[in-house]
Amino acid sequence: AWVKRVTERVIWASGLGNKYRWEYMIINAPKTVNAAAIAGGRIIVYTGILPVAQSDAGLATIIGHEVGHVMAHHTAERISQYGLVNIAGAVAGAAGLSDLTMAALGLGVQVGVLLPYSRSNEGEADHIGLLLMAKSGYDPRESVVLWQRMSRGTGEAGRPPEFLSTHPNPETRIADLQRWMPQAWQYYQSPS
Repeated sequence: AWVKRVTERVIWASGLGNKYRWEYMIINAPKTVNAAAIAGGRIIVYTGILPVAQSDAGLATIIGHEVGHVMAHHTAERISQYGLVNIAGAVAGAAGLSDLTMAALGLGVQVGVLLPYSRSNEGEADHIGLLLMAKSGYDPRESVVLWQRMSRGTGEAGRPPEFLSTHPNPETRIADLQRWMPQAWQYYQSPS
């Protein structure tokens, strides 16, 4: 009920309420701190993220971020991107490049193209999610508090360097959220 109540407010703010028939899946996985939204209208929440959310505003931060991915069409972008990478790989393979050269090119594409693009998508979803939560009537300042909790939960030893990750580190996210806060605050004070 908690996930559905918060999610419905965020979806209303997104304008996608009538675009999809939204479904909510709660997956009992206490050690999995994750959530997802899939184009077509499915919200997936792992129970491990609920203690980190702690409040309606914390959960709205998470759900807003996931709905932000749907609004920005990140799944379709990712599929297109991998298709282009596969075509480039096939062309390079047909050119007769050595296995070592192919491996180096693969690593270069992963670190130089795919991971930064993924982090960019995450930042875009954070920005959209912040605005959605504020527009939904949830205090956007709580997004920073959520990421502080998230940072304490993983700790620096538990995550790779940012340049090798698909997601920005929590400190980067907190700085970005603080930078976007004036815009979010306007939505929070006047959601219409």
